[in-house]
Amino acid sequence: MRNIIIIIFLFCLISCQKQMKVIKKIKLYSPDKSQCITILTGIKYRYVIAGDYDKVPKRNYVKLNADELGVIGDIFYGCWNKDGFKWELYSYMADIIENKLDTKIYRFGEKYPKDFLLKETSCFEFNYIEPTLKDKYKKMVTIEVD
Repeated sequence: MRNIIIIIFLFCLISCQKQMKVIKKIKLYSPDKSQCITILTGIKYRYVIAGDYDKVPKRNYVKLNADELGVIGDIFYGCWNKDGFKWELYSYMADIIENKLDTKIYRFGEKYPKDFLLKETSCFEFNYIEPTLKDKYKKMVTIEVD
């Protein structure tokens, strides 16, 4: 009986800690600040939103499964104003659950094209776990982390 109580207590403790996880917010801005991408990460889901938001809107977002994202694969690649799109963004190991973006002006993908960053001068990358930009990308985009 004592072991069962300990197991239940540990289960509750782990569950409560997972629920207390703070939602992380990252905002990416184009160089002239006219365009913004907001990334909100909760316990189970990550939302990549077209625009400057503090909560998930009813449209213009991509919903990702955050449970499956690992430290190594948690990388974003993106471009502003490329090939007729306002922005193009790739999350390397993302599992897209729902895409409510206007696909005529936004592109979101799970796998980025081969040699994506080598060919493009207006593109950038960042690691979500430590969301900072390398110096060579700071002219293309700015990042704010909450």
